[in-house]
Amino acid sequence: MNNEIKNEQIELIPDKDGFLFEVEHKMYLIGQGYILVLFSALLLLLFYLADFSLTNIYEHGRLGRLVIVFSIPGYFYYIIKTLYYLLIQKRKVVKFYETYILFPSSFSIVIEDTKKMYRIKWIMLYEAKGESLYGIKKLFLILLFFVPNIIIISSSVFMFYRKFYQDNLVFISKTNEKTGGIAYGLLNKKEQIKVKLYFEKYLNINIDELEQRLILLPNE
Repeated sequence: MNNEIKNEQIELIPDKDGFLFEVEHKMYLIGQGYILVLFSALLLLLFYLADFSLTNIYEHGRLGRLVIVFSIPGYFYYIIKTLYYLLIQKRKVVKFYETYILFPSSFSIVIEDTKKMYRIKWIMLYEAKGESLYGIKKLFLILLFFVPNIIIISSSVFMFYRKFYQDNLVFISKTNEKTGGIAYGLLNKKEQIKVKLYFEKYLNINIDELEQRLILLPNE
């Protein structure tokens, strides 16, 4: 990586507003893929139980009618929304400034408030705050969602990027809040170099030396 950085001769020079560079917000597309794969699996199971008959689903009481009226149209809405983003809409980006990182929803991570970072393989935190999964009292959540998450996330990543791991960067603030959102493993080589330089310069953190975890975060 050091040779690549040297060869690229990339410099992080801020503009008058402190803006440095931006990278594609790939976690957004992963999130859409996650929803579509989950939706597809649930609908496929439902149709299988109903012998692949819309009539059988509709006649299965109020729940069946709700599926016909809301779930199926919602499923096609997400398909159209994802295709529109892939083919027409301008790609969402994460913007890096000298003092903070800005996400498309205007959520930001303030650099001076960050005390630690991790590289997490399977986690769906992005543009939001979230609690880490740790301790026996949360073990049932892992048992409940571990297998489907592996299938869903792996399928989503394979479909869009042909990679098995996301390598999501998770940030721990000084108040122990957990935030995520940068799918470092899915960035192209030049974007990875910029992100690596950014954290080395503004947080004195080497991404290559970050502790890597599968799902769990330690109790800070």
